[in-house]
Formats: sequence, structure tokens, C-alpha cells
Amino acid sequence: IRPFFLGWDCFEPFEAAFKLHFGWFKLTGTIEVHYMENIPEMFSSKKMFLYDRRKKDMNILDAKVHDSGSECTPGESKSQDKKERGNYIMYARATSGDKLNNNKFSVCSIKNISQVLEKKRGSCFVESGQPICGNGLVEPGEECDCGYSDQCKDECCYDANQPDNRKCKLKPNKVCSPSQGPCCTAECSYKSRNEKCREESECAHQGMCNGASAQCPTSDPKANFTACHGDTQVCLNGGCSGSICEKYGLEVCTCASVDGKDETELCHVCCMEK
Repeated sequence: IRPFFLGWDCFEPFEAAFKLHFGWFKLTGTIEVHYMENIPEMFSSKKMFLYDRRKKDMNILDAKVHDSGSECTPGESKSQDKKERGNYIMYARATSGDKLNNNKFSVCSIKNISQVLEKKRGSCFVESGQPICGNGLVEPGEECDCGYSDQCKDECCYDANQPDNRKCKLKPNKVCSPSQGPCCTAECSYKSRNEKCREESECAHQGMCNGASAQCPTSDPKANFTACHGDTQVCLNGGCSGSICEKYGLEVCTCASVDGKDETELCHVCCMEK
């Protein structure tokens, strides 16, 4: 059966989604955010529809190794021979991932990482299971978490530099802390019922405070099969997760030209009869 073609050009939505998904990411413990500088250049030509996995892996590895004690490798070698081998993993900018040194650590990086592992080898890869006061996340055992003293602007919560019996706890006579959720005011009281705490999305209505909690209650989902993501998908149970094909009683399939040589076909959504 010839596929039913919906004609969606995937490039621009894919670019935006990719930047959102891979451009920024968080590491555990204290929140650390890394930006991949070279992402825009990957989309300079529409010939590149899929991100080179090697380059992504190198970026993520570089960021994680920062946590193991290795700083970025400075500068480039002046030697033409060494230049042709490429930069090491901890080079300050993203690398292509296809050169000899791109998947190797420099002698300097190995030394730095070894020093950290020698000191923490018994616990650095073991989950502590304990809350980390000061990371801005309210975890089990904490009443609130507004960060350290130089970060905390919260009048409701003791910061992480306070003694153990006070840090990450609510101050006396305070009902809540904004660190607990968007339904707590700066004056440490719950926001009134029906005050907006979450914007409407393609598949869910706006969230409204309930007057009894600092957290924003779950938003009511929009009707299933509501079109979303540029009319290429449909909402299912509040998430944009179904194919637009389902709305028409069809089944999603892979798009391909007759000769199989037109790569742009892969960036369309195609449906066929079940």
C-alpha cells in the first residue's frame, strides 16, 4: 500500500528540538549547566539532518570529565603532525570525533583525573543516597533548599551555610518557601486558589495553585488526538506523544522515495492504511 504523505519538512522543528534536548543538560549534585558552542554550525547546511553521534558523545564526555577533576586542555599544538591527529577529549571546543586523538585523554588530563580518583575512589561512583543541601532541589529530609548564602534570596528558608540543625529548613512561623514550588509567595505563604502556576501547553491546560501547597498541581490534559508539534503528532493523556496518523485511523510508516535516494523523504511524516 502506498503511504499516505503528510508533507512535513522536519528540519526547522528538528533544529529547535535538538537545541533544547542536547544543547543544555544538568549534572547531578550541585547543578552545573554546559552549553555546546558548536551546535549552530551543525545546521548550517540542510544536508545534515542527523547530528553526528560521535560529536555529541564527545561533548557529553567532556562535561562529565570536568566533574572528575580535569580542566579543558588549553591551546593547539604548533606541530603540523600533531594537528593532523586532532585535539584530545578535554579540548575547550567541541571536536569532530573522527581524528586519532579525539577519543583520547592527554597526559595532563590523565594526571588530574587520577588525583581525584585516588582521593575519592571508594565513593565517587557510588550514589550517596543522601540529600545535598545547597543544590536548589528539595530532596527527602529537607524542608526547603534555597542554595548557599551567596545565592539564597529566600526569606523563608535557612541557606546551606547554616549549622546542620538549621540548614535547608523553614524559618520559624514560615508556611512555605518558593524553593518548594511556584505556589509559594516571597512572603512565605501559599498563593491563592486558582492563581496560575504553569503555562498552557499544546496538550495540557494551564496549571492552577490549590491554595494548600507550594507545588503546582498536575495540569488537566487536553482531549486526546488534539493536534500538536506542528500538526505532526497528537496529544495522548496530556503529552504530545502520538503520531498524527492515529487521528485519521492510519498507521505511521517510514517515508521513502521510489528509488530510495531522496534523503529529504526521511524528514516527512507518512501514514498508511492499517
